[in-house]
Amino acid sequence: MATLVHPHPLYFERWFEVSLDRKELDGRRALEIADLAKRHKYLSTQEFGGRLLALRWMLEGPAESLSKLAVIQRQSFLTQFPAYEKLSQHARSIRAELGQLPIVAEDSAALRKQTLKLAELDKANRDLELMLKVMAVRRMPSEIVFPPVRTTEETQKALPDKHALLTFFVGSRSTFGFLMTNDKFGYWPITSAVEVQKKLIAVLQGFGNYDENKVLHKVDLDNTAWQQPSQELFDLLTKDSKAGLPYGFTELAIVPDAGLWYVPFEALYVSSEGKTPKPLLEQLRIRYAPTMGLAVGDTRLRLDKGKALVSLGKLYPGDDDAVAETAFAEFSRAVPLSESIRVKAKLMSSPSLYAGLADRMITFADIVPSPNGPLGAAPMTGDKNSIGGTLGDWVRLPWQGPEQIALPGFHSAAENSLKKASPLDYGNDLFLTVTNLMASGARTILISRWRPGGRTAFDLVREFMQELPYVSATKAWQRAVALSMRSPIALDAEPRVRLESAESPPDARHPFFWAAYMIVDTGTEPAVSADDAAKEVLKIVPKKAEPAAPAKP
Repeated sequence: MATLVHPHPLYFERWFEVSLDRKELDGRRALEIADLAKRHKYLSTQEFGGRLLALRWMLEGPAESLSKLAVIQRQSFLTQFPAYEKLSQHARSIRAELGQLPIVAEDSAALRKQTLKLAELDKANRDLELMLKVMAVRRMPSEIVFPPVRTTEETQKALPDKHALLTFFVGSRSTFGFLMTNDKFGYWPITSAVEVQKKLIAVLQGFGNYDENKVLHKVDLDNTAWQQPSQELFDLLTKDSKAGLPYGFTELAIVPDAGLWYVPFEALYVSSEGKTPKPLLEQLRIRYAPTMGLAVGDTRLRLDKGKALVSLGKLYPGDDDAVAETAFAEFSRAVPLSESIRVKAKLMSSPSLYAGLADRMITFADIVPSPNGPLGAAPMTGDKNSIGGTLGDWVRLPWQGPEQIALPGFHSAAENSLKKASPLDYGNDLFLTVTNLMASGARTILISRWRPGGRTAFDLVREFMQELPYVSATKAWQRAVALSMRSPIALDAEPRVRLESAESPPDARHPFFWAAYMIVDTGTEPAVSADDAAKEVLKIVPKKAEPAAPAKP
């Protein structure tokens, strides 16, 4: 069998420790090994140990992601399996035809044509997957293209000025932090892992995360007791870094591990140069990545225009249907560079096929955790019984799902302050979800740690997606949060907030509303400038013609 064989996780941990003992490596090799351990954890969840995923990326992925060796291997496979290339070209031609139609056709003739083409595409992809399995057991080498592997030196060179990468490695016996810029590198042990978890739980509970539907009252929103443990949590994680975070940085990319995926770094209170502590997001921009290799080095141009697929459901179980409809109408008006298509009715084919026709996807629905684990989640419909729409389906062909995704209704173990999760599974719900989405082509993901489920969620997603074509994902998110924090909440549109009639509504400054979300992104800048964006908006919303001046006598 030519499937991938993965070593035991403790192998990586021991290898990591040995590297740290060799002082001349200065921890750089240890960081690379920590990244390989994360990669191993992900690939171990894939069919054939990731061999099928490697073939999909090598044969169907973007050419920019392939090394010279992978290009040679690709040609070797296509030479040995000419039927695959022929069928692959046929599948691409079907997708091109479907791209000329609305993602969800409403006209009867177009719907009939689309249904037939989707069935044809589905069959072609199933046949291609069978061919991949035949290839997978052949004794032919193939590089593991995804997740990409980068050396510490390559990563440092890819970091812009005043950008930093903060990476964590959580082993069974030790936890380490690594921080680098394009000219500096350092690492340190985090010796109080138990204390870190206690402080994290205190912060999450301070935000109101006791269960997924806990209702917050004014006393909860006025409570600031969480600020002290948030400062202490940040100190526990970074006090030995000797870098003085956040001073001197404009953007911080974070690669979490295990339970640190649940740390809302954006909301942690941090004091810079002795000033009054305030949330970290107010001091620098923050994004996340599942591995160091996915945090930097993406050279492809960012998407500006395209089709936005908006899946409508109930972001909160008790919502009326009109809530999502109103949100969609506001989203369509606010994102003029996208053709926004709503999806609400039962689809005629696999949701993953429809998603593959979109450039952006926003799911305004409650994404219920699947009993089958993260791979059983349905990112488009939120329906755990979805057929052909689970994350496991998304990583199969056709390769190339939406490039930008927003999932404001996702649930993780953070929503009940880790009470219902096994320590062995800490972080896997978020880690495996975002890595699988990126495996299917996503490069920017907004995903919730807990689901606030109210008007602020719709507003944050809309403002983020509205700005995303023009600026980096971190700038778009920082702006969206700043606007939200200054806006009073609409009590009748926040199902998880309940105030007495005499109490005036507060603004959305409390972290419950905005620290629920994290931005996972590869760090690329947009292809369109702000000036070009303004011109596009003027084209879409033309100025009213001025009345003609009266003729002179």
